[in-house]
Amino acid sequence: MKNKQITIIGLGYIGTSIALGLRTKYSDNIKIIGYDSNQDIQRKTKKSGLVDETPWNLPNSVKNSEIVVIATPPNSVKEIFSSIAENLSENCVVTDTSVTKRKIIEWADEIIPKKFIGGNPLVGGLDGNNIEPSGYIFSDSKWALLPAKNTPENKVNKIVKFIQDLGAKPFFVDSLEHDSYTVATSVLPFIFSTTLMNIVSESPSWHEMSQFAGKEFNNVTSPSKNLPDISYGSIETTNEILIDWIKRSIEHLDLLKKELENFNQSDNKLLDIVNNSWEERIRLDAGLANRRKTDEERPKIPSSSEGMMSLFFGSRFASVLSGNDKKKGNDKKSNK
Repeated sequence: MKNKQITIIGLGYIGTSIALGLRTKYSDNIKIIGYDSNQDIQRKTKKSGLVDETPWNLPNSVKNSEIVVIATPPNSVKEIFSSIAENLSENCVVTDTSVTKRKIIEWADEIIPKKFIGGNPLVGGLDGNNIEPSGYIFSDSKWALLPAKNTPENKVNKIVKFIQDLGAKPFFVDSLEHDSYTVATSVLPFIFSTTLMNIVSESPSWHEMSQFAGKEFNNVTSPSKNLPDISYGSIETTNEILIDWIKRSIEHLDLLKKELENFNQSDNKLLDIVNNSWEERIRLDAGLANRRKTDEERPKIPSSSEGMMSLFFGSRFASVLSGNDKKKGNDKKSNK
């Protein structure tokens, strides 16, 4: 006999990975209901044995389920809430996997009050849509949780355990803070990718130019390969926050433009900008992006006069990562 029943709405990369993770954890001791608007996907998933049932009717797919997971583009969630609201049992809790949350939580408070806990598995943002599903992608990954207004503690605990069963580590975050972060790290890169792809492809020389496209171009434009409905849904549900980040981006581009127009070899601020970007990326890769809080803690960025080559030798590299530039200077003074 099945111990519990869970419905997964949306059998794409994340939805299928969740089903795989649950099947790995519980084997046949769980009943998984799968629903997808694409009937071919439903049939294939059912045939694989990954899900037990695939109702053709969305409202019926949530009947008797303890947990409902919505793994669809964020701009479709409101309609899904409306479709399933009347068929949710009293003890059922609904969660989602969207990279945006503020509007979704507002819809939940309106349509399914006290039944929703927003979720976002941090396993690659929008980029995950081009990867083969796996039940292990959540292992040791973080999973953001954002309970809607007045959601009972027992329902919150139910989702926390659900996430832990998948091997992930849940943490709680404010919706405004969450969306600002995800827009900057998931949606904005897609905007840059889309912009570059459209700029170059609109050139009359695009056919000839495309032969020169290499690693750098492929890395930057890779997000453009994401499924359009998912990417657009993330844009549509975060437009206000996205506008703010786009304004900041324009300011930085304008600064670059001005530096190029007023290029001065002896006071090369453009190189300082490049150096700063290089340093921040090194710190990110080293897991030190969150270690620097104030200007006092900020290691000195070499000016252009110090030369680009000095960045690539041990002492400078080590000081960038450790932030010990000032300490060394102080030590020298104290030894005199």
